Amino acid sequence: MNARRKSSHESAANQMHSEKRITGRHIFNHNCIQVYFHCKQCIAELPPGTSPREYAQLEVGWTELGIQVWCKRHEYNVAHIDFEGLKFPANTEATPPRQRHHDRPIPGRRFA
Repeated sequence: MNARRKSSHESAANQMHSEKRITGRHIFNHNCIQVYFHCKQCIAELPPGTSPREYAQLEVGWTELGIQVWCKRHEYNVAHIDFEGLKFPANTEATPPRQRHHDRPIPGRRFA
């Protein structure tokens, strides 16, 4: 019998797939954001002709409680989400820009 030991990467991948089966939902790595976080002060002083996305100076990161969204421009808390000790499945794999679904050429359409 030729058995090989699973690497930690394979074990983690299998665990992720089993979590997806348990939840019955896929966690995609393309932009699925429906509502954005914004700093209230940044929105109040948004220069004319500038979108909130262009003006944003946000950092997002893990804390002991969960995730925090921080405005770098104003050194201001935008949101701090407490997971109350719960763990959730997550997709932390980056998709290279050329592989994103919305960047694929559409037949008959030319890109500069």
